[in-house]
Amino acid sequence: MYNVKKDFPIFKNQGDPYVYLDSAATTHKPQCVIDSIVDYYSSSYATVNRALYTASHDITFAHWQVRSKVGSWIGAQYDQEIIFTRGTTSSLNLLAIAANDSWLAGGTVVISEAEHHANLVSWELACQRSGATIKKVRVDDEGMVDCNHLEQLLKQGVQLVSLAHVSNVSGAVLPLPEIAHLVHRYEALFAVDGAQGVGKGPLNLSEWGVDFYAFSGHKLYAPTGIGVLYGKKELLESLPPVEGGGDMVIVYDFEELSYQEPPLRFEAGTPHIAGVLGLGAAIDYLQALPFSITDRLTELTHFLYEQLLTVPGIQIIGPKQGAARGSLCSISIPGVQASDLGFLLDGRGISVRSGHQCSQPAMVRWDLGHVLRASLGIYNDQQDILLFVEALKDILRAYRS
Repeated sequence: MYNVKKDFPIFKNQGDPYVYLDSAATTHKPQCVIDSIVDYYSSSYATVNRALYTASHDITFAHWQVRSKVGSWIGAQYDQEIIFTRGTTSSLNLLAIAANDSWLAGGTVVISEAEHHANLVSWELACQRSGATIKKVRVDDEGMVDCNHLEQLLKQGVQLVSLAHVSNVSGAVLPLPEIAHLVHRYEALFAVDGAQGVGKGPLNLSEWGVDFYAFSGHKLYAPTGIGVLYGKKELLESLPPVEGGGDMVIVYDFEELSYQEPPLRFEAGTPHIAGVLGLGAAIDYLQALPFSITDRLTELTHFLYEQLLTVPGIQIIGPKQGAARGSLCSISIPGVQASDLGFLLDGRGISVRSGHQCSQPAMVRWDLGHVLRASLGIYNDQQDILLFVEALKDILRAYRS
C-alpha cells in the first residue's frame, strides 16, 4: 500500500507516537503544498490582476489556473463560478450578506436543527438584518434530514435551504441530488456547507443541481486562510458585491460606479495568492495519488466504526454501520467527560477533538453535553485506529476501576 505519511513532513517532525485523528478540524499539508508557498515567496513573488510586467503576468495566469483545478475537483461548469474566500465561514457569510441585499429580505431560510455554527450564525445574522425568518428542518437519530418535513416547510414558501453536506458531529452524508431536486421543485435555492464533504473525493456539483457550495482549503490538505464559494454563474451574476475595493470595479469616478463580473466582483483587494497556489498544489497532489481517496476513507471509516463497537459502554453518534458516513465517528460515554478523555489520549500521542464541535444545536438534538470525535485523513491507516481504540479502552478501564 502507498505510504502517504512520507509525503507529510509533520509525521517525521512530531516524533513517535503521533496519531492524528482530527482531520475534520484541519488536515496536515503535504511537502508539495509547503514547497509551493515557499517557491512563490522566494522565486516568483508578485501580485495578480494589476500589472503587465512578466512576474505579475505569470502569477496572474497561475492564480487563475487554480480556479480551473478547483472547478474540476468540485464539478463546476465554468471557472467564473469559483470565488476565492478565507474559508467556509467566510464563504457562507459572503453568500448570506449578498443574498440579504438582493432576494432574501422578508423571506425564509431553512437550515437543519444540527448545523455547524458557520452555517447557522451567518444566516441568523443576515435574517436579523433583513427581517427574514429562519426555520429549522428536523433530522433523524442518525443525522439525516427529514425530507418529508423539509417539503412541508418548502410548501409554506422558502427562498433558500442551506445544509451541511456531511455533518461534523454525526457524520451523516446528505443525498445532495435528491435534496436539490426537492428544493428546486418549490423554486427555492440550495446552498451547501461543504466543509466536511470536499475532502472525501471529487464532487459533481453542477450535475447534482447544487446552487452554492462553500468549503475551506485547510480541510483539503491546502493552507489555512483560503476557501471557496462555488455558485452557479447566473446566480452569482444576480448578486451585488459585499466588499468594495481594488479590482472589483470597472469604473468609479464619483459619478459612475460599475462592477466587475463574477468572480472578481466578490474578491476586493489583494487576494491570498500564496493560499490559492497552495490550494492548487493540494489538488494536484490528490489527483496524482495512486488510489481512490473516496475508497480509502470509506474503508478506514468502516474499520474505525467496527473497532469502536468493541469498546464497552460508548454511544456512537450518527449512521449505523453500512450507511453513508463521512470519515469521522463521534462518541459519547455516560459519566465520562470527553475533555478528560481527550487530555489523556493526548498524553499518549493521540490527537482527537473533544467538545461541542462548534455545533451546539447538534448537542441539543442528541441530548449531549460534549462528544469525543475521531476523524480520518488520507494519511491514516488501520494501525492509527488500533492504537486509538486500545488507548481508549485502557483509559476507560482505569477510569472505571
